[in-house]
Amino acid sequence: MGLLLSASHQVLEFACRKAFNRYRQQANDLEMVQRQKLDQFLKQHTSKSLSYESFAEHYPLTRYADWKEKIEQSRQIGKNCLGAEKIVRFQPTSGSSEALKFIPYTQSFLNELDEAIGLWLSNLYRQHPQLKNSTHY
Repeated sequence: MGLLLSASHQVLEFACRKAFNRYRQQANDLEMVQRQKLDQFLKQHTSKSLSYESFAEHYPLTRYADWKEKIEQSRQIGKNCLGAEKIVRFQPTSGSSEALKFIPYTQSFLNELDEAIGLWLSNLYRQHPQLKNSTHY
């Protein structure tokens, strides 16, 4: 069991290192990275190219309730009524604004989460190397 545990930690650490290295390369220009991500997202979903300032001016803040009807429609018909990208799953969650919400997850969104989690885990492995000798869930 110890050998398998050690090997699985090595594999996970190696996979997470990619996110850490990308972050290190971009750490001095995070605003540019985020602006590029917004531009890529807008081009993919709206065919527009807007600066963050224009985006913020043209698209007001919204709440889940503003999207609920389209989310429910997407869940019922099995087709994304919110944008062009395929919805991989709907993640149930709750919060202060609604009792139960279904958050649509696309592959792009999951990739962003993987990137963030990889960076977090890489940082944990660097700061707490003893984690490599323990089990997790």
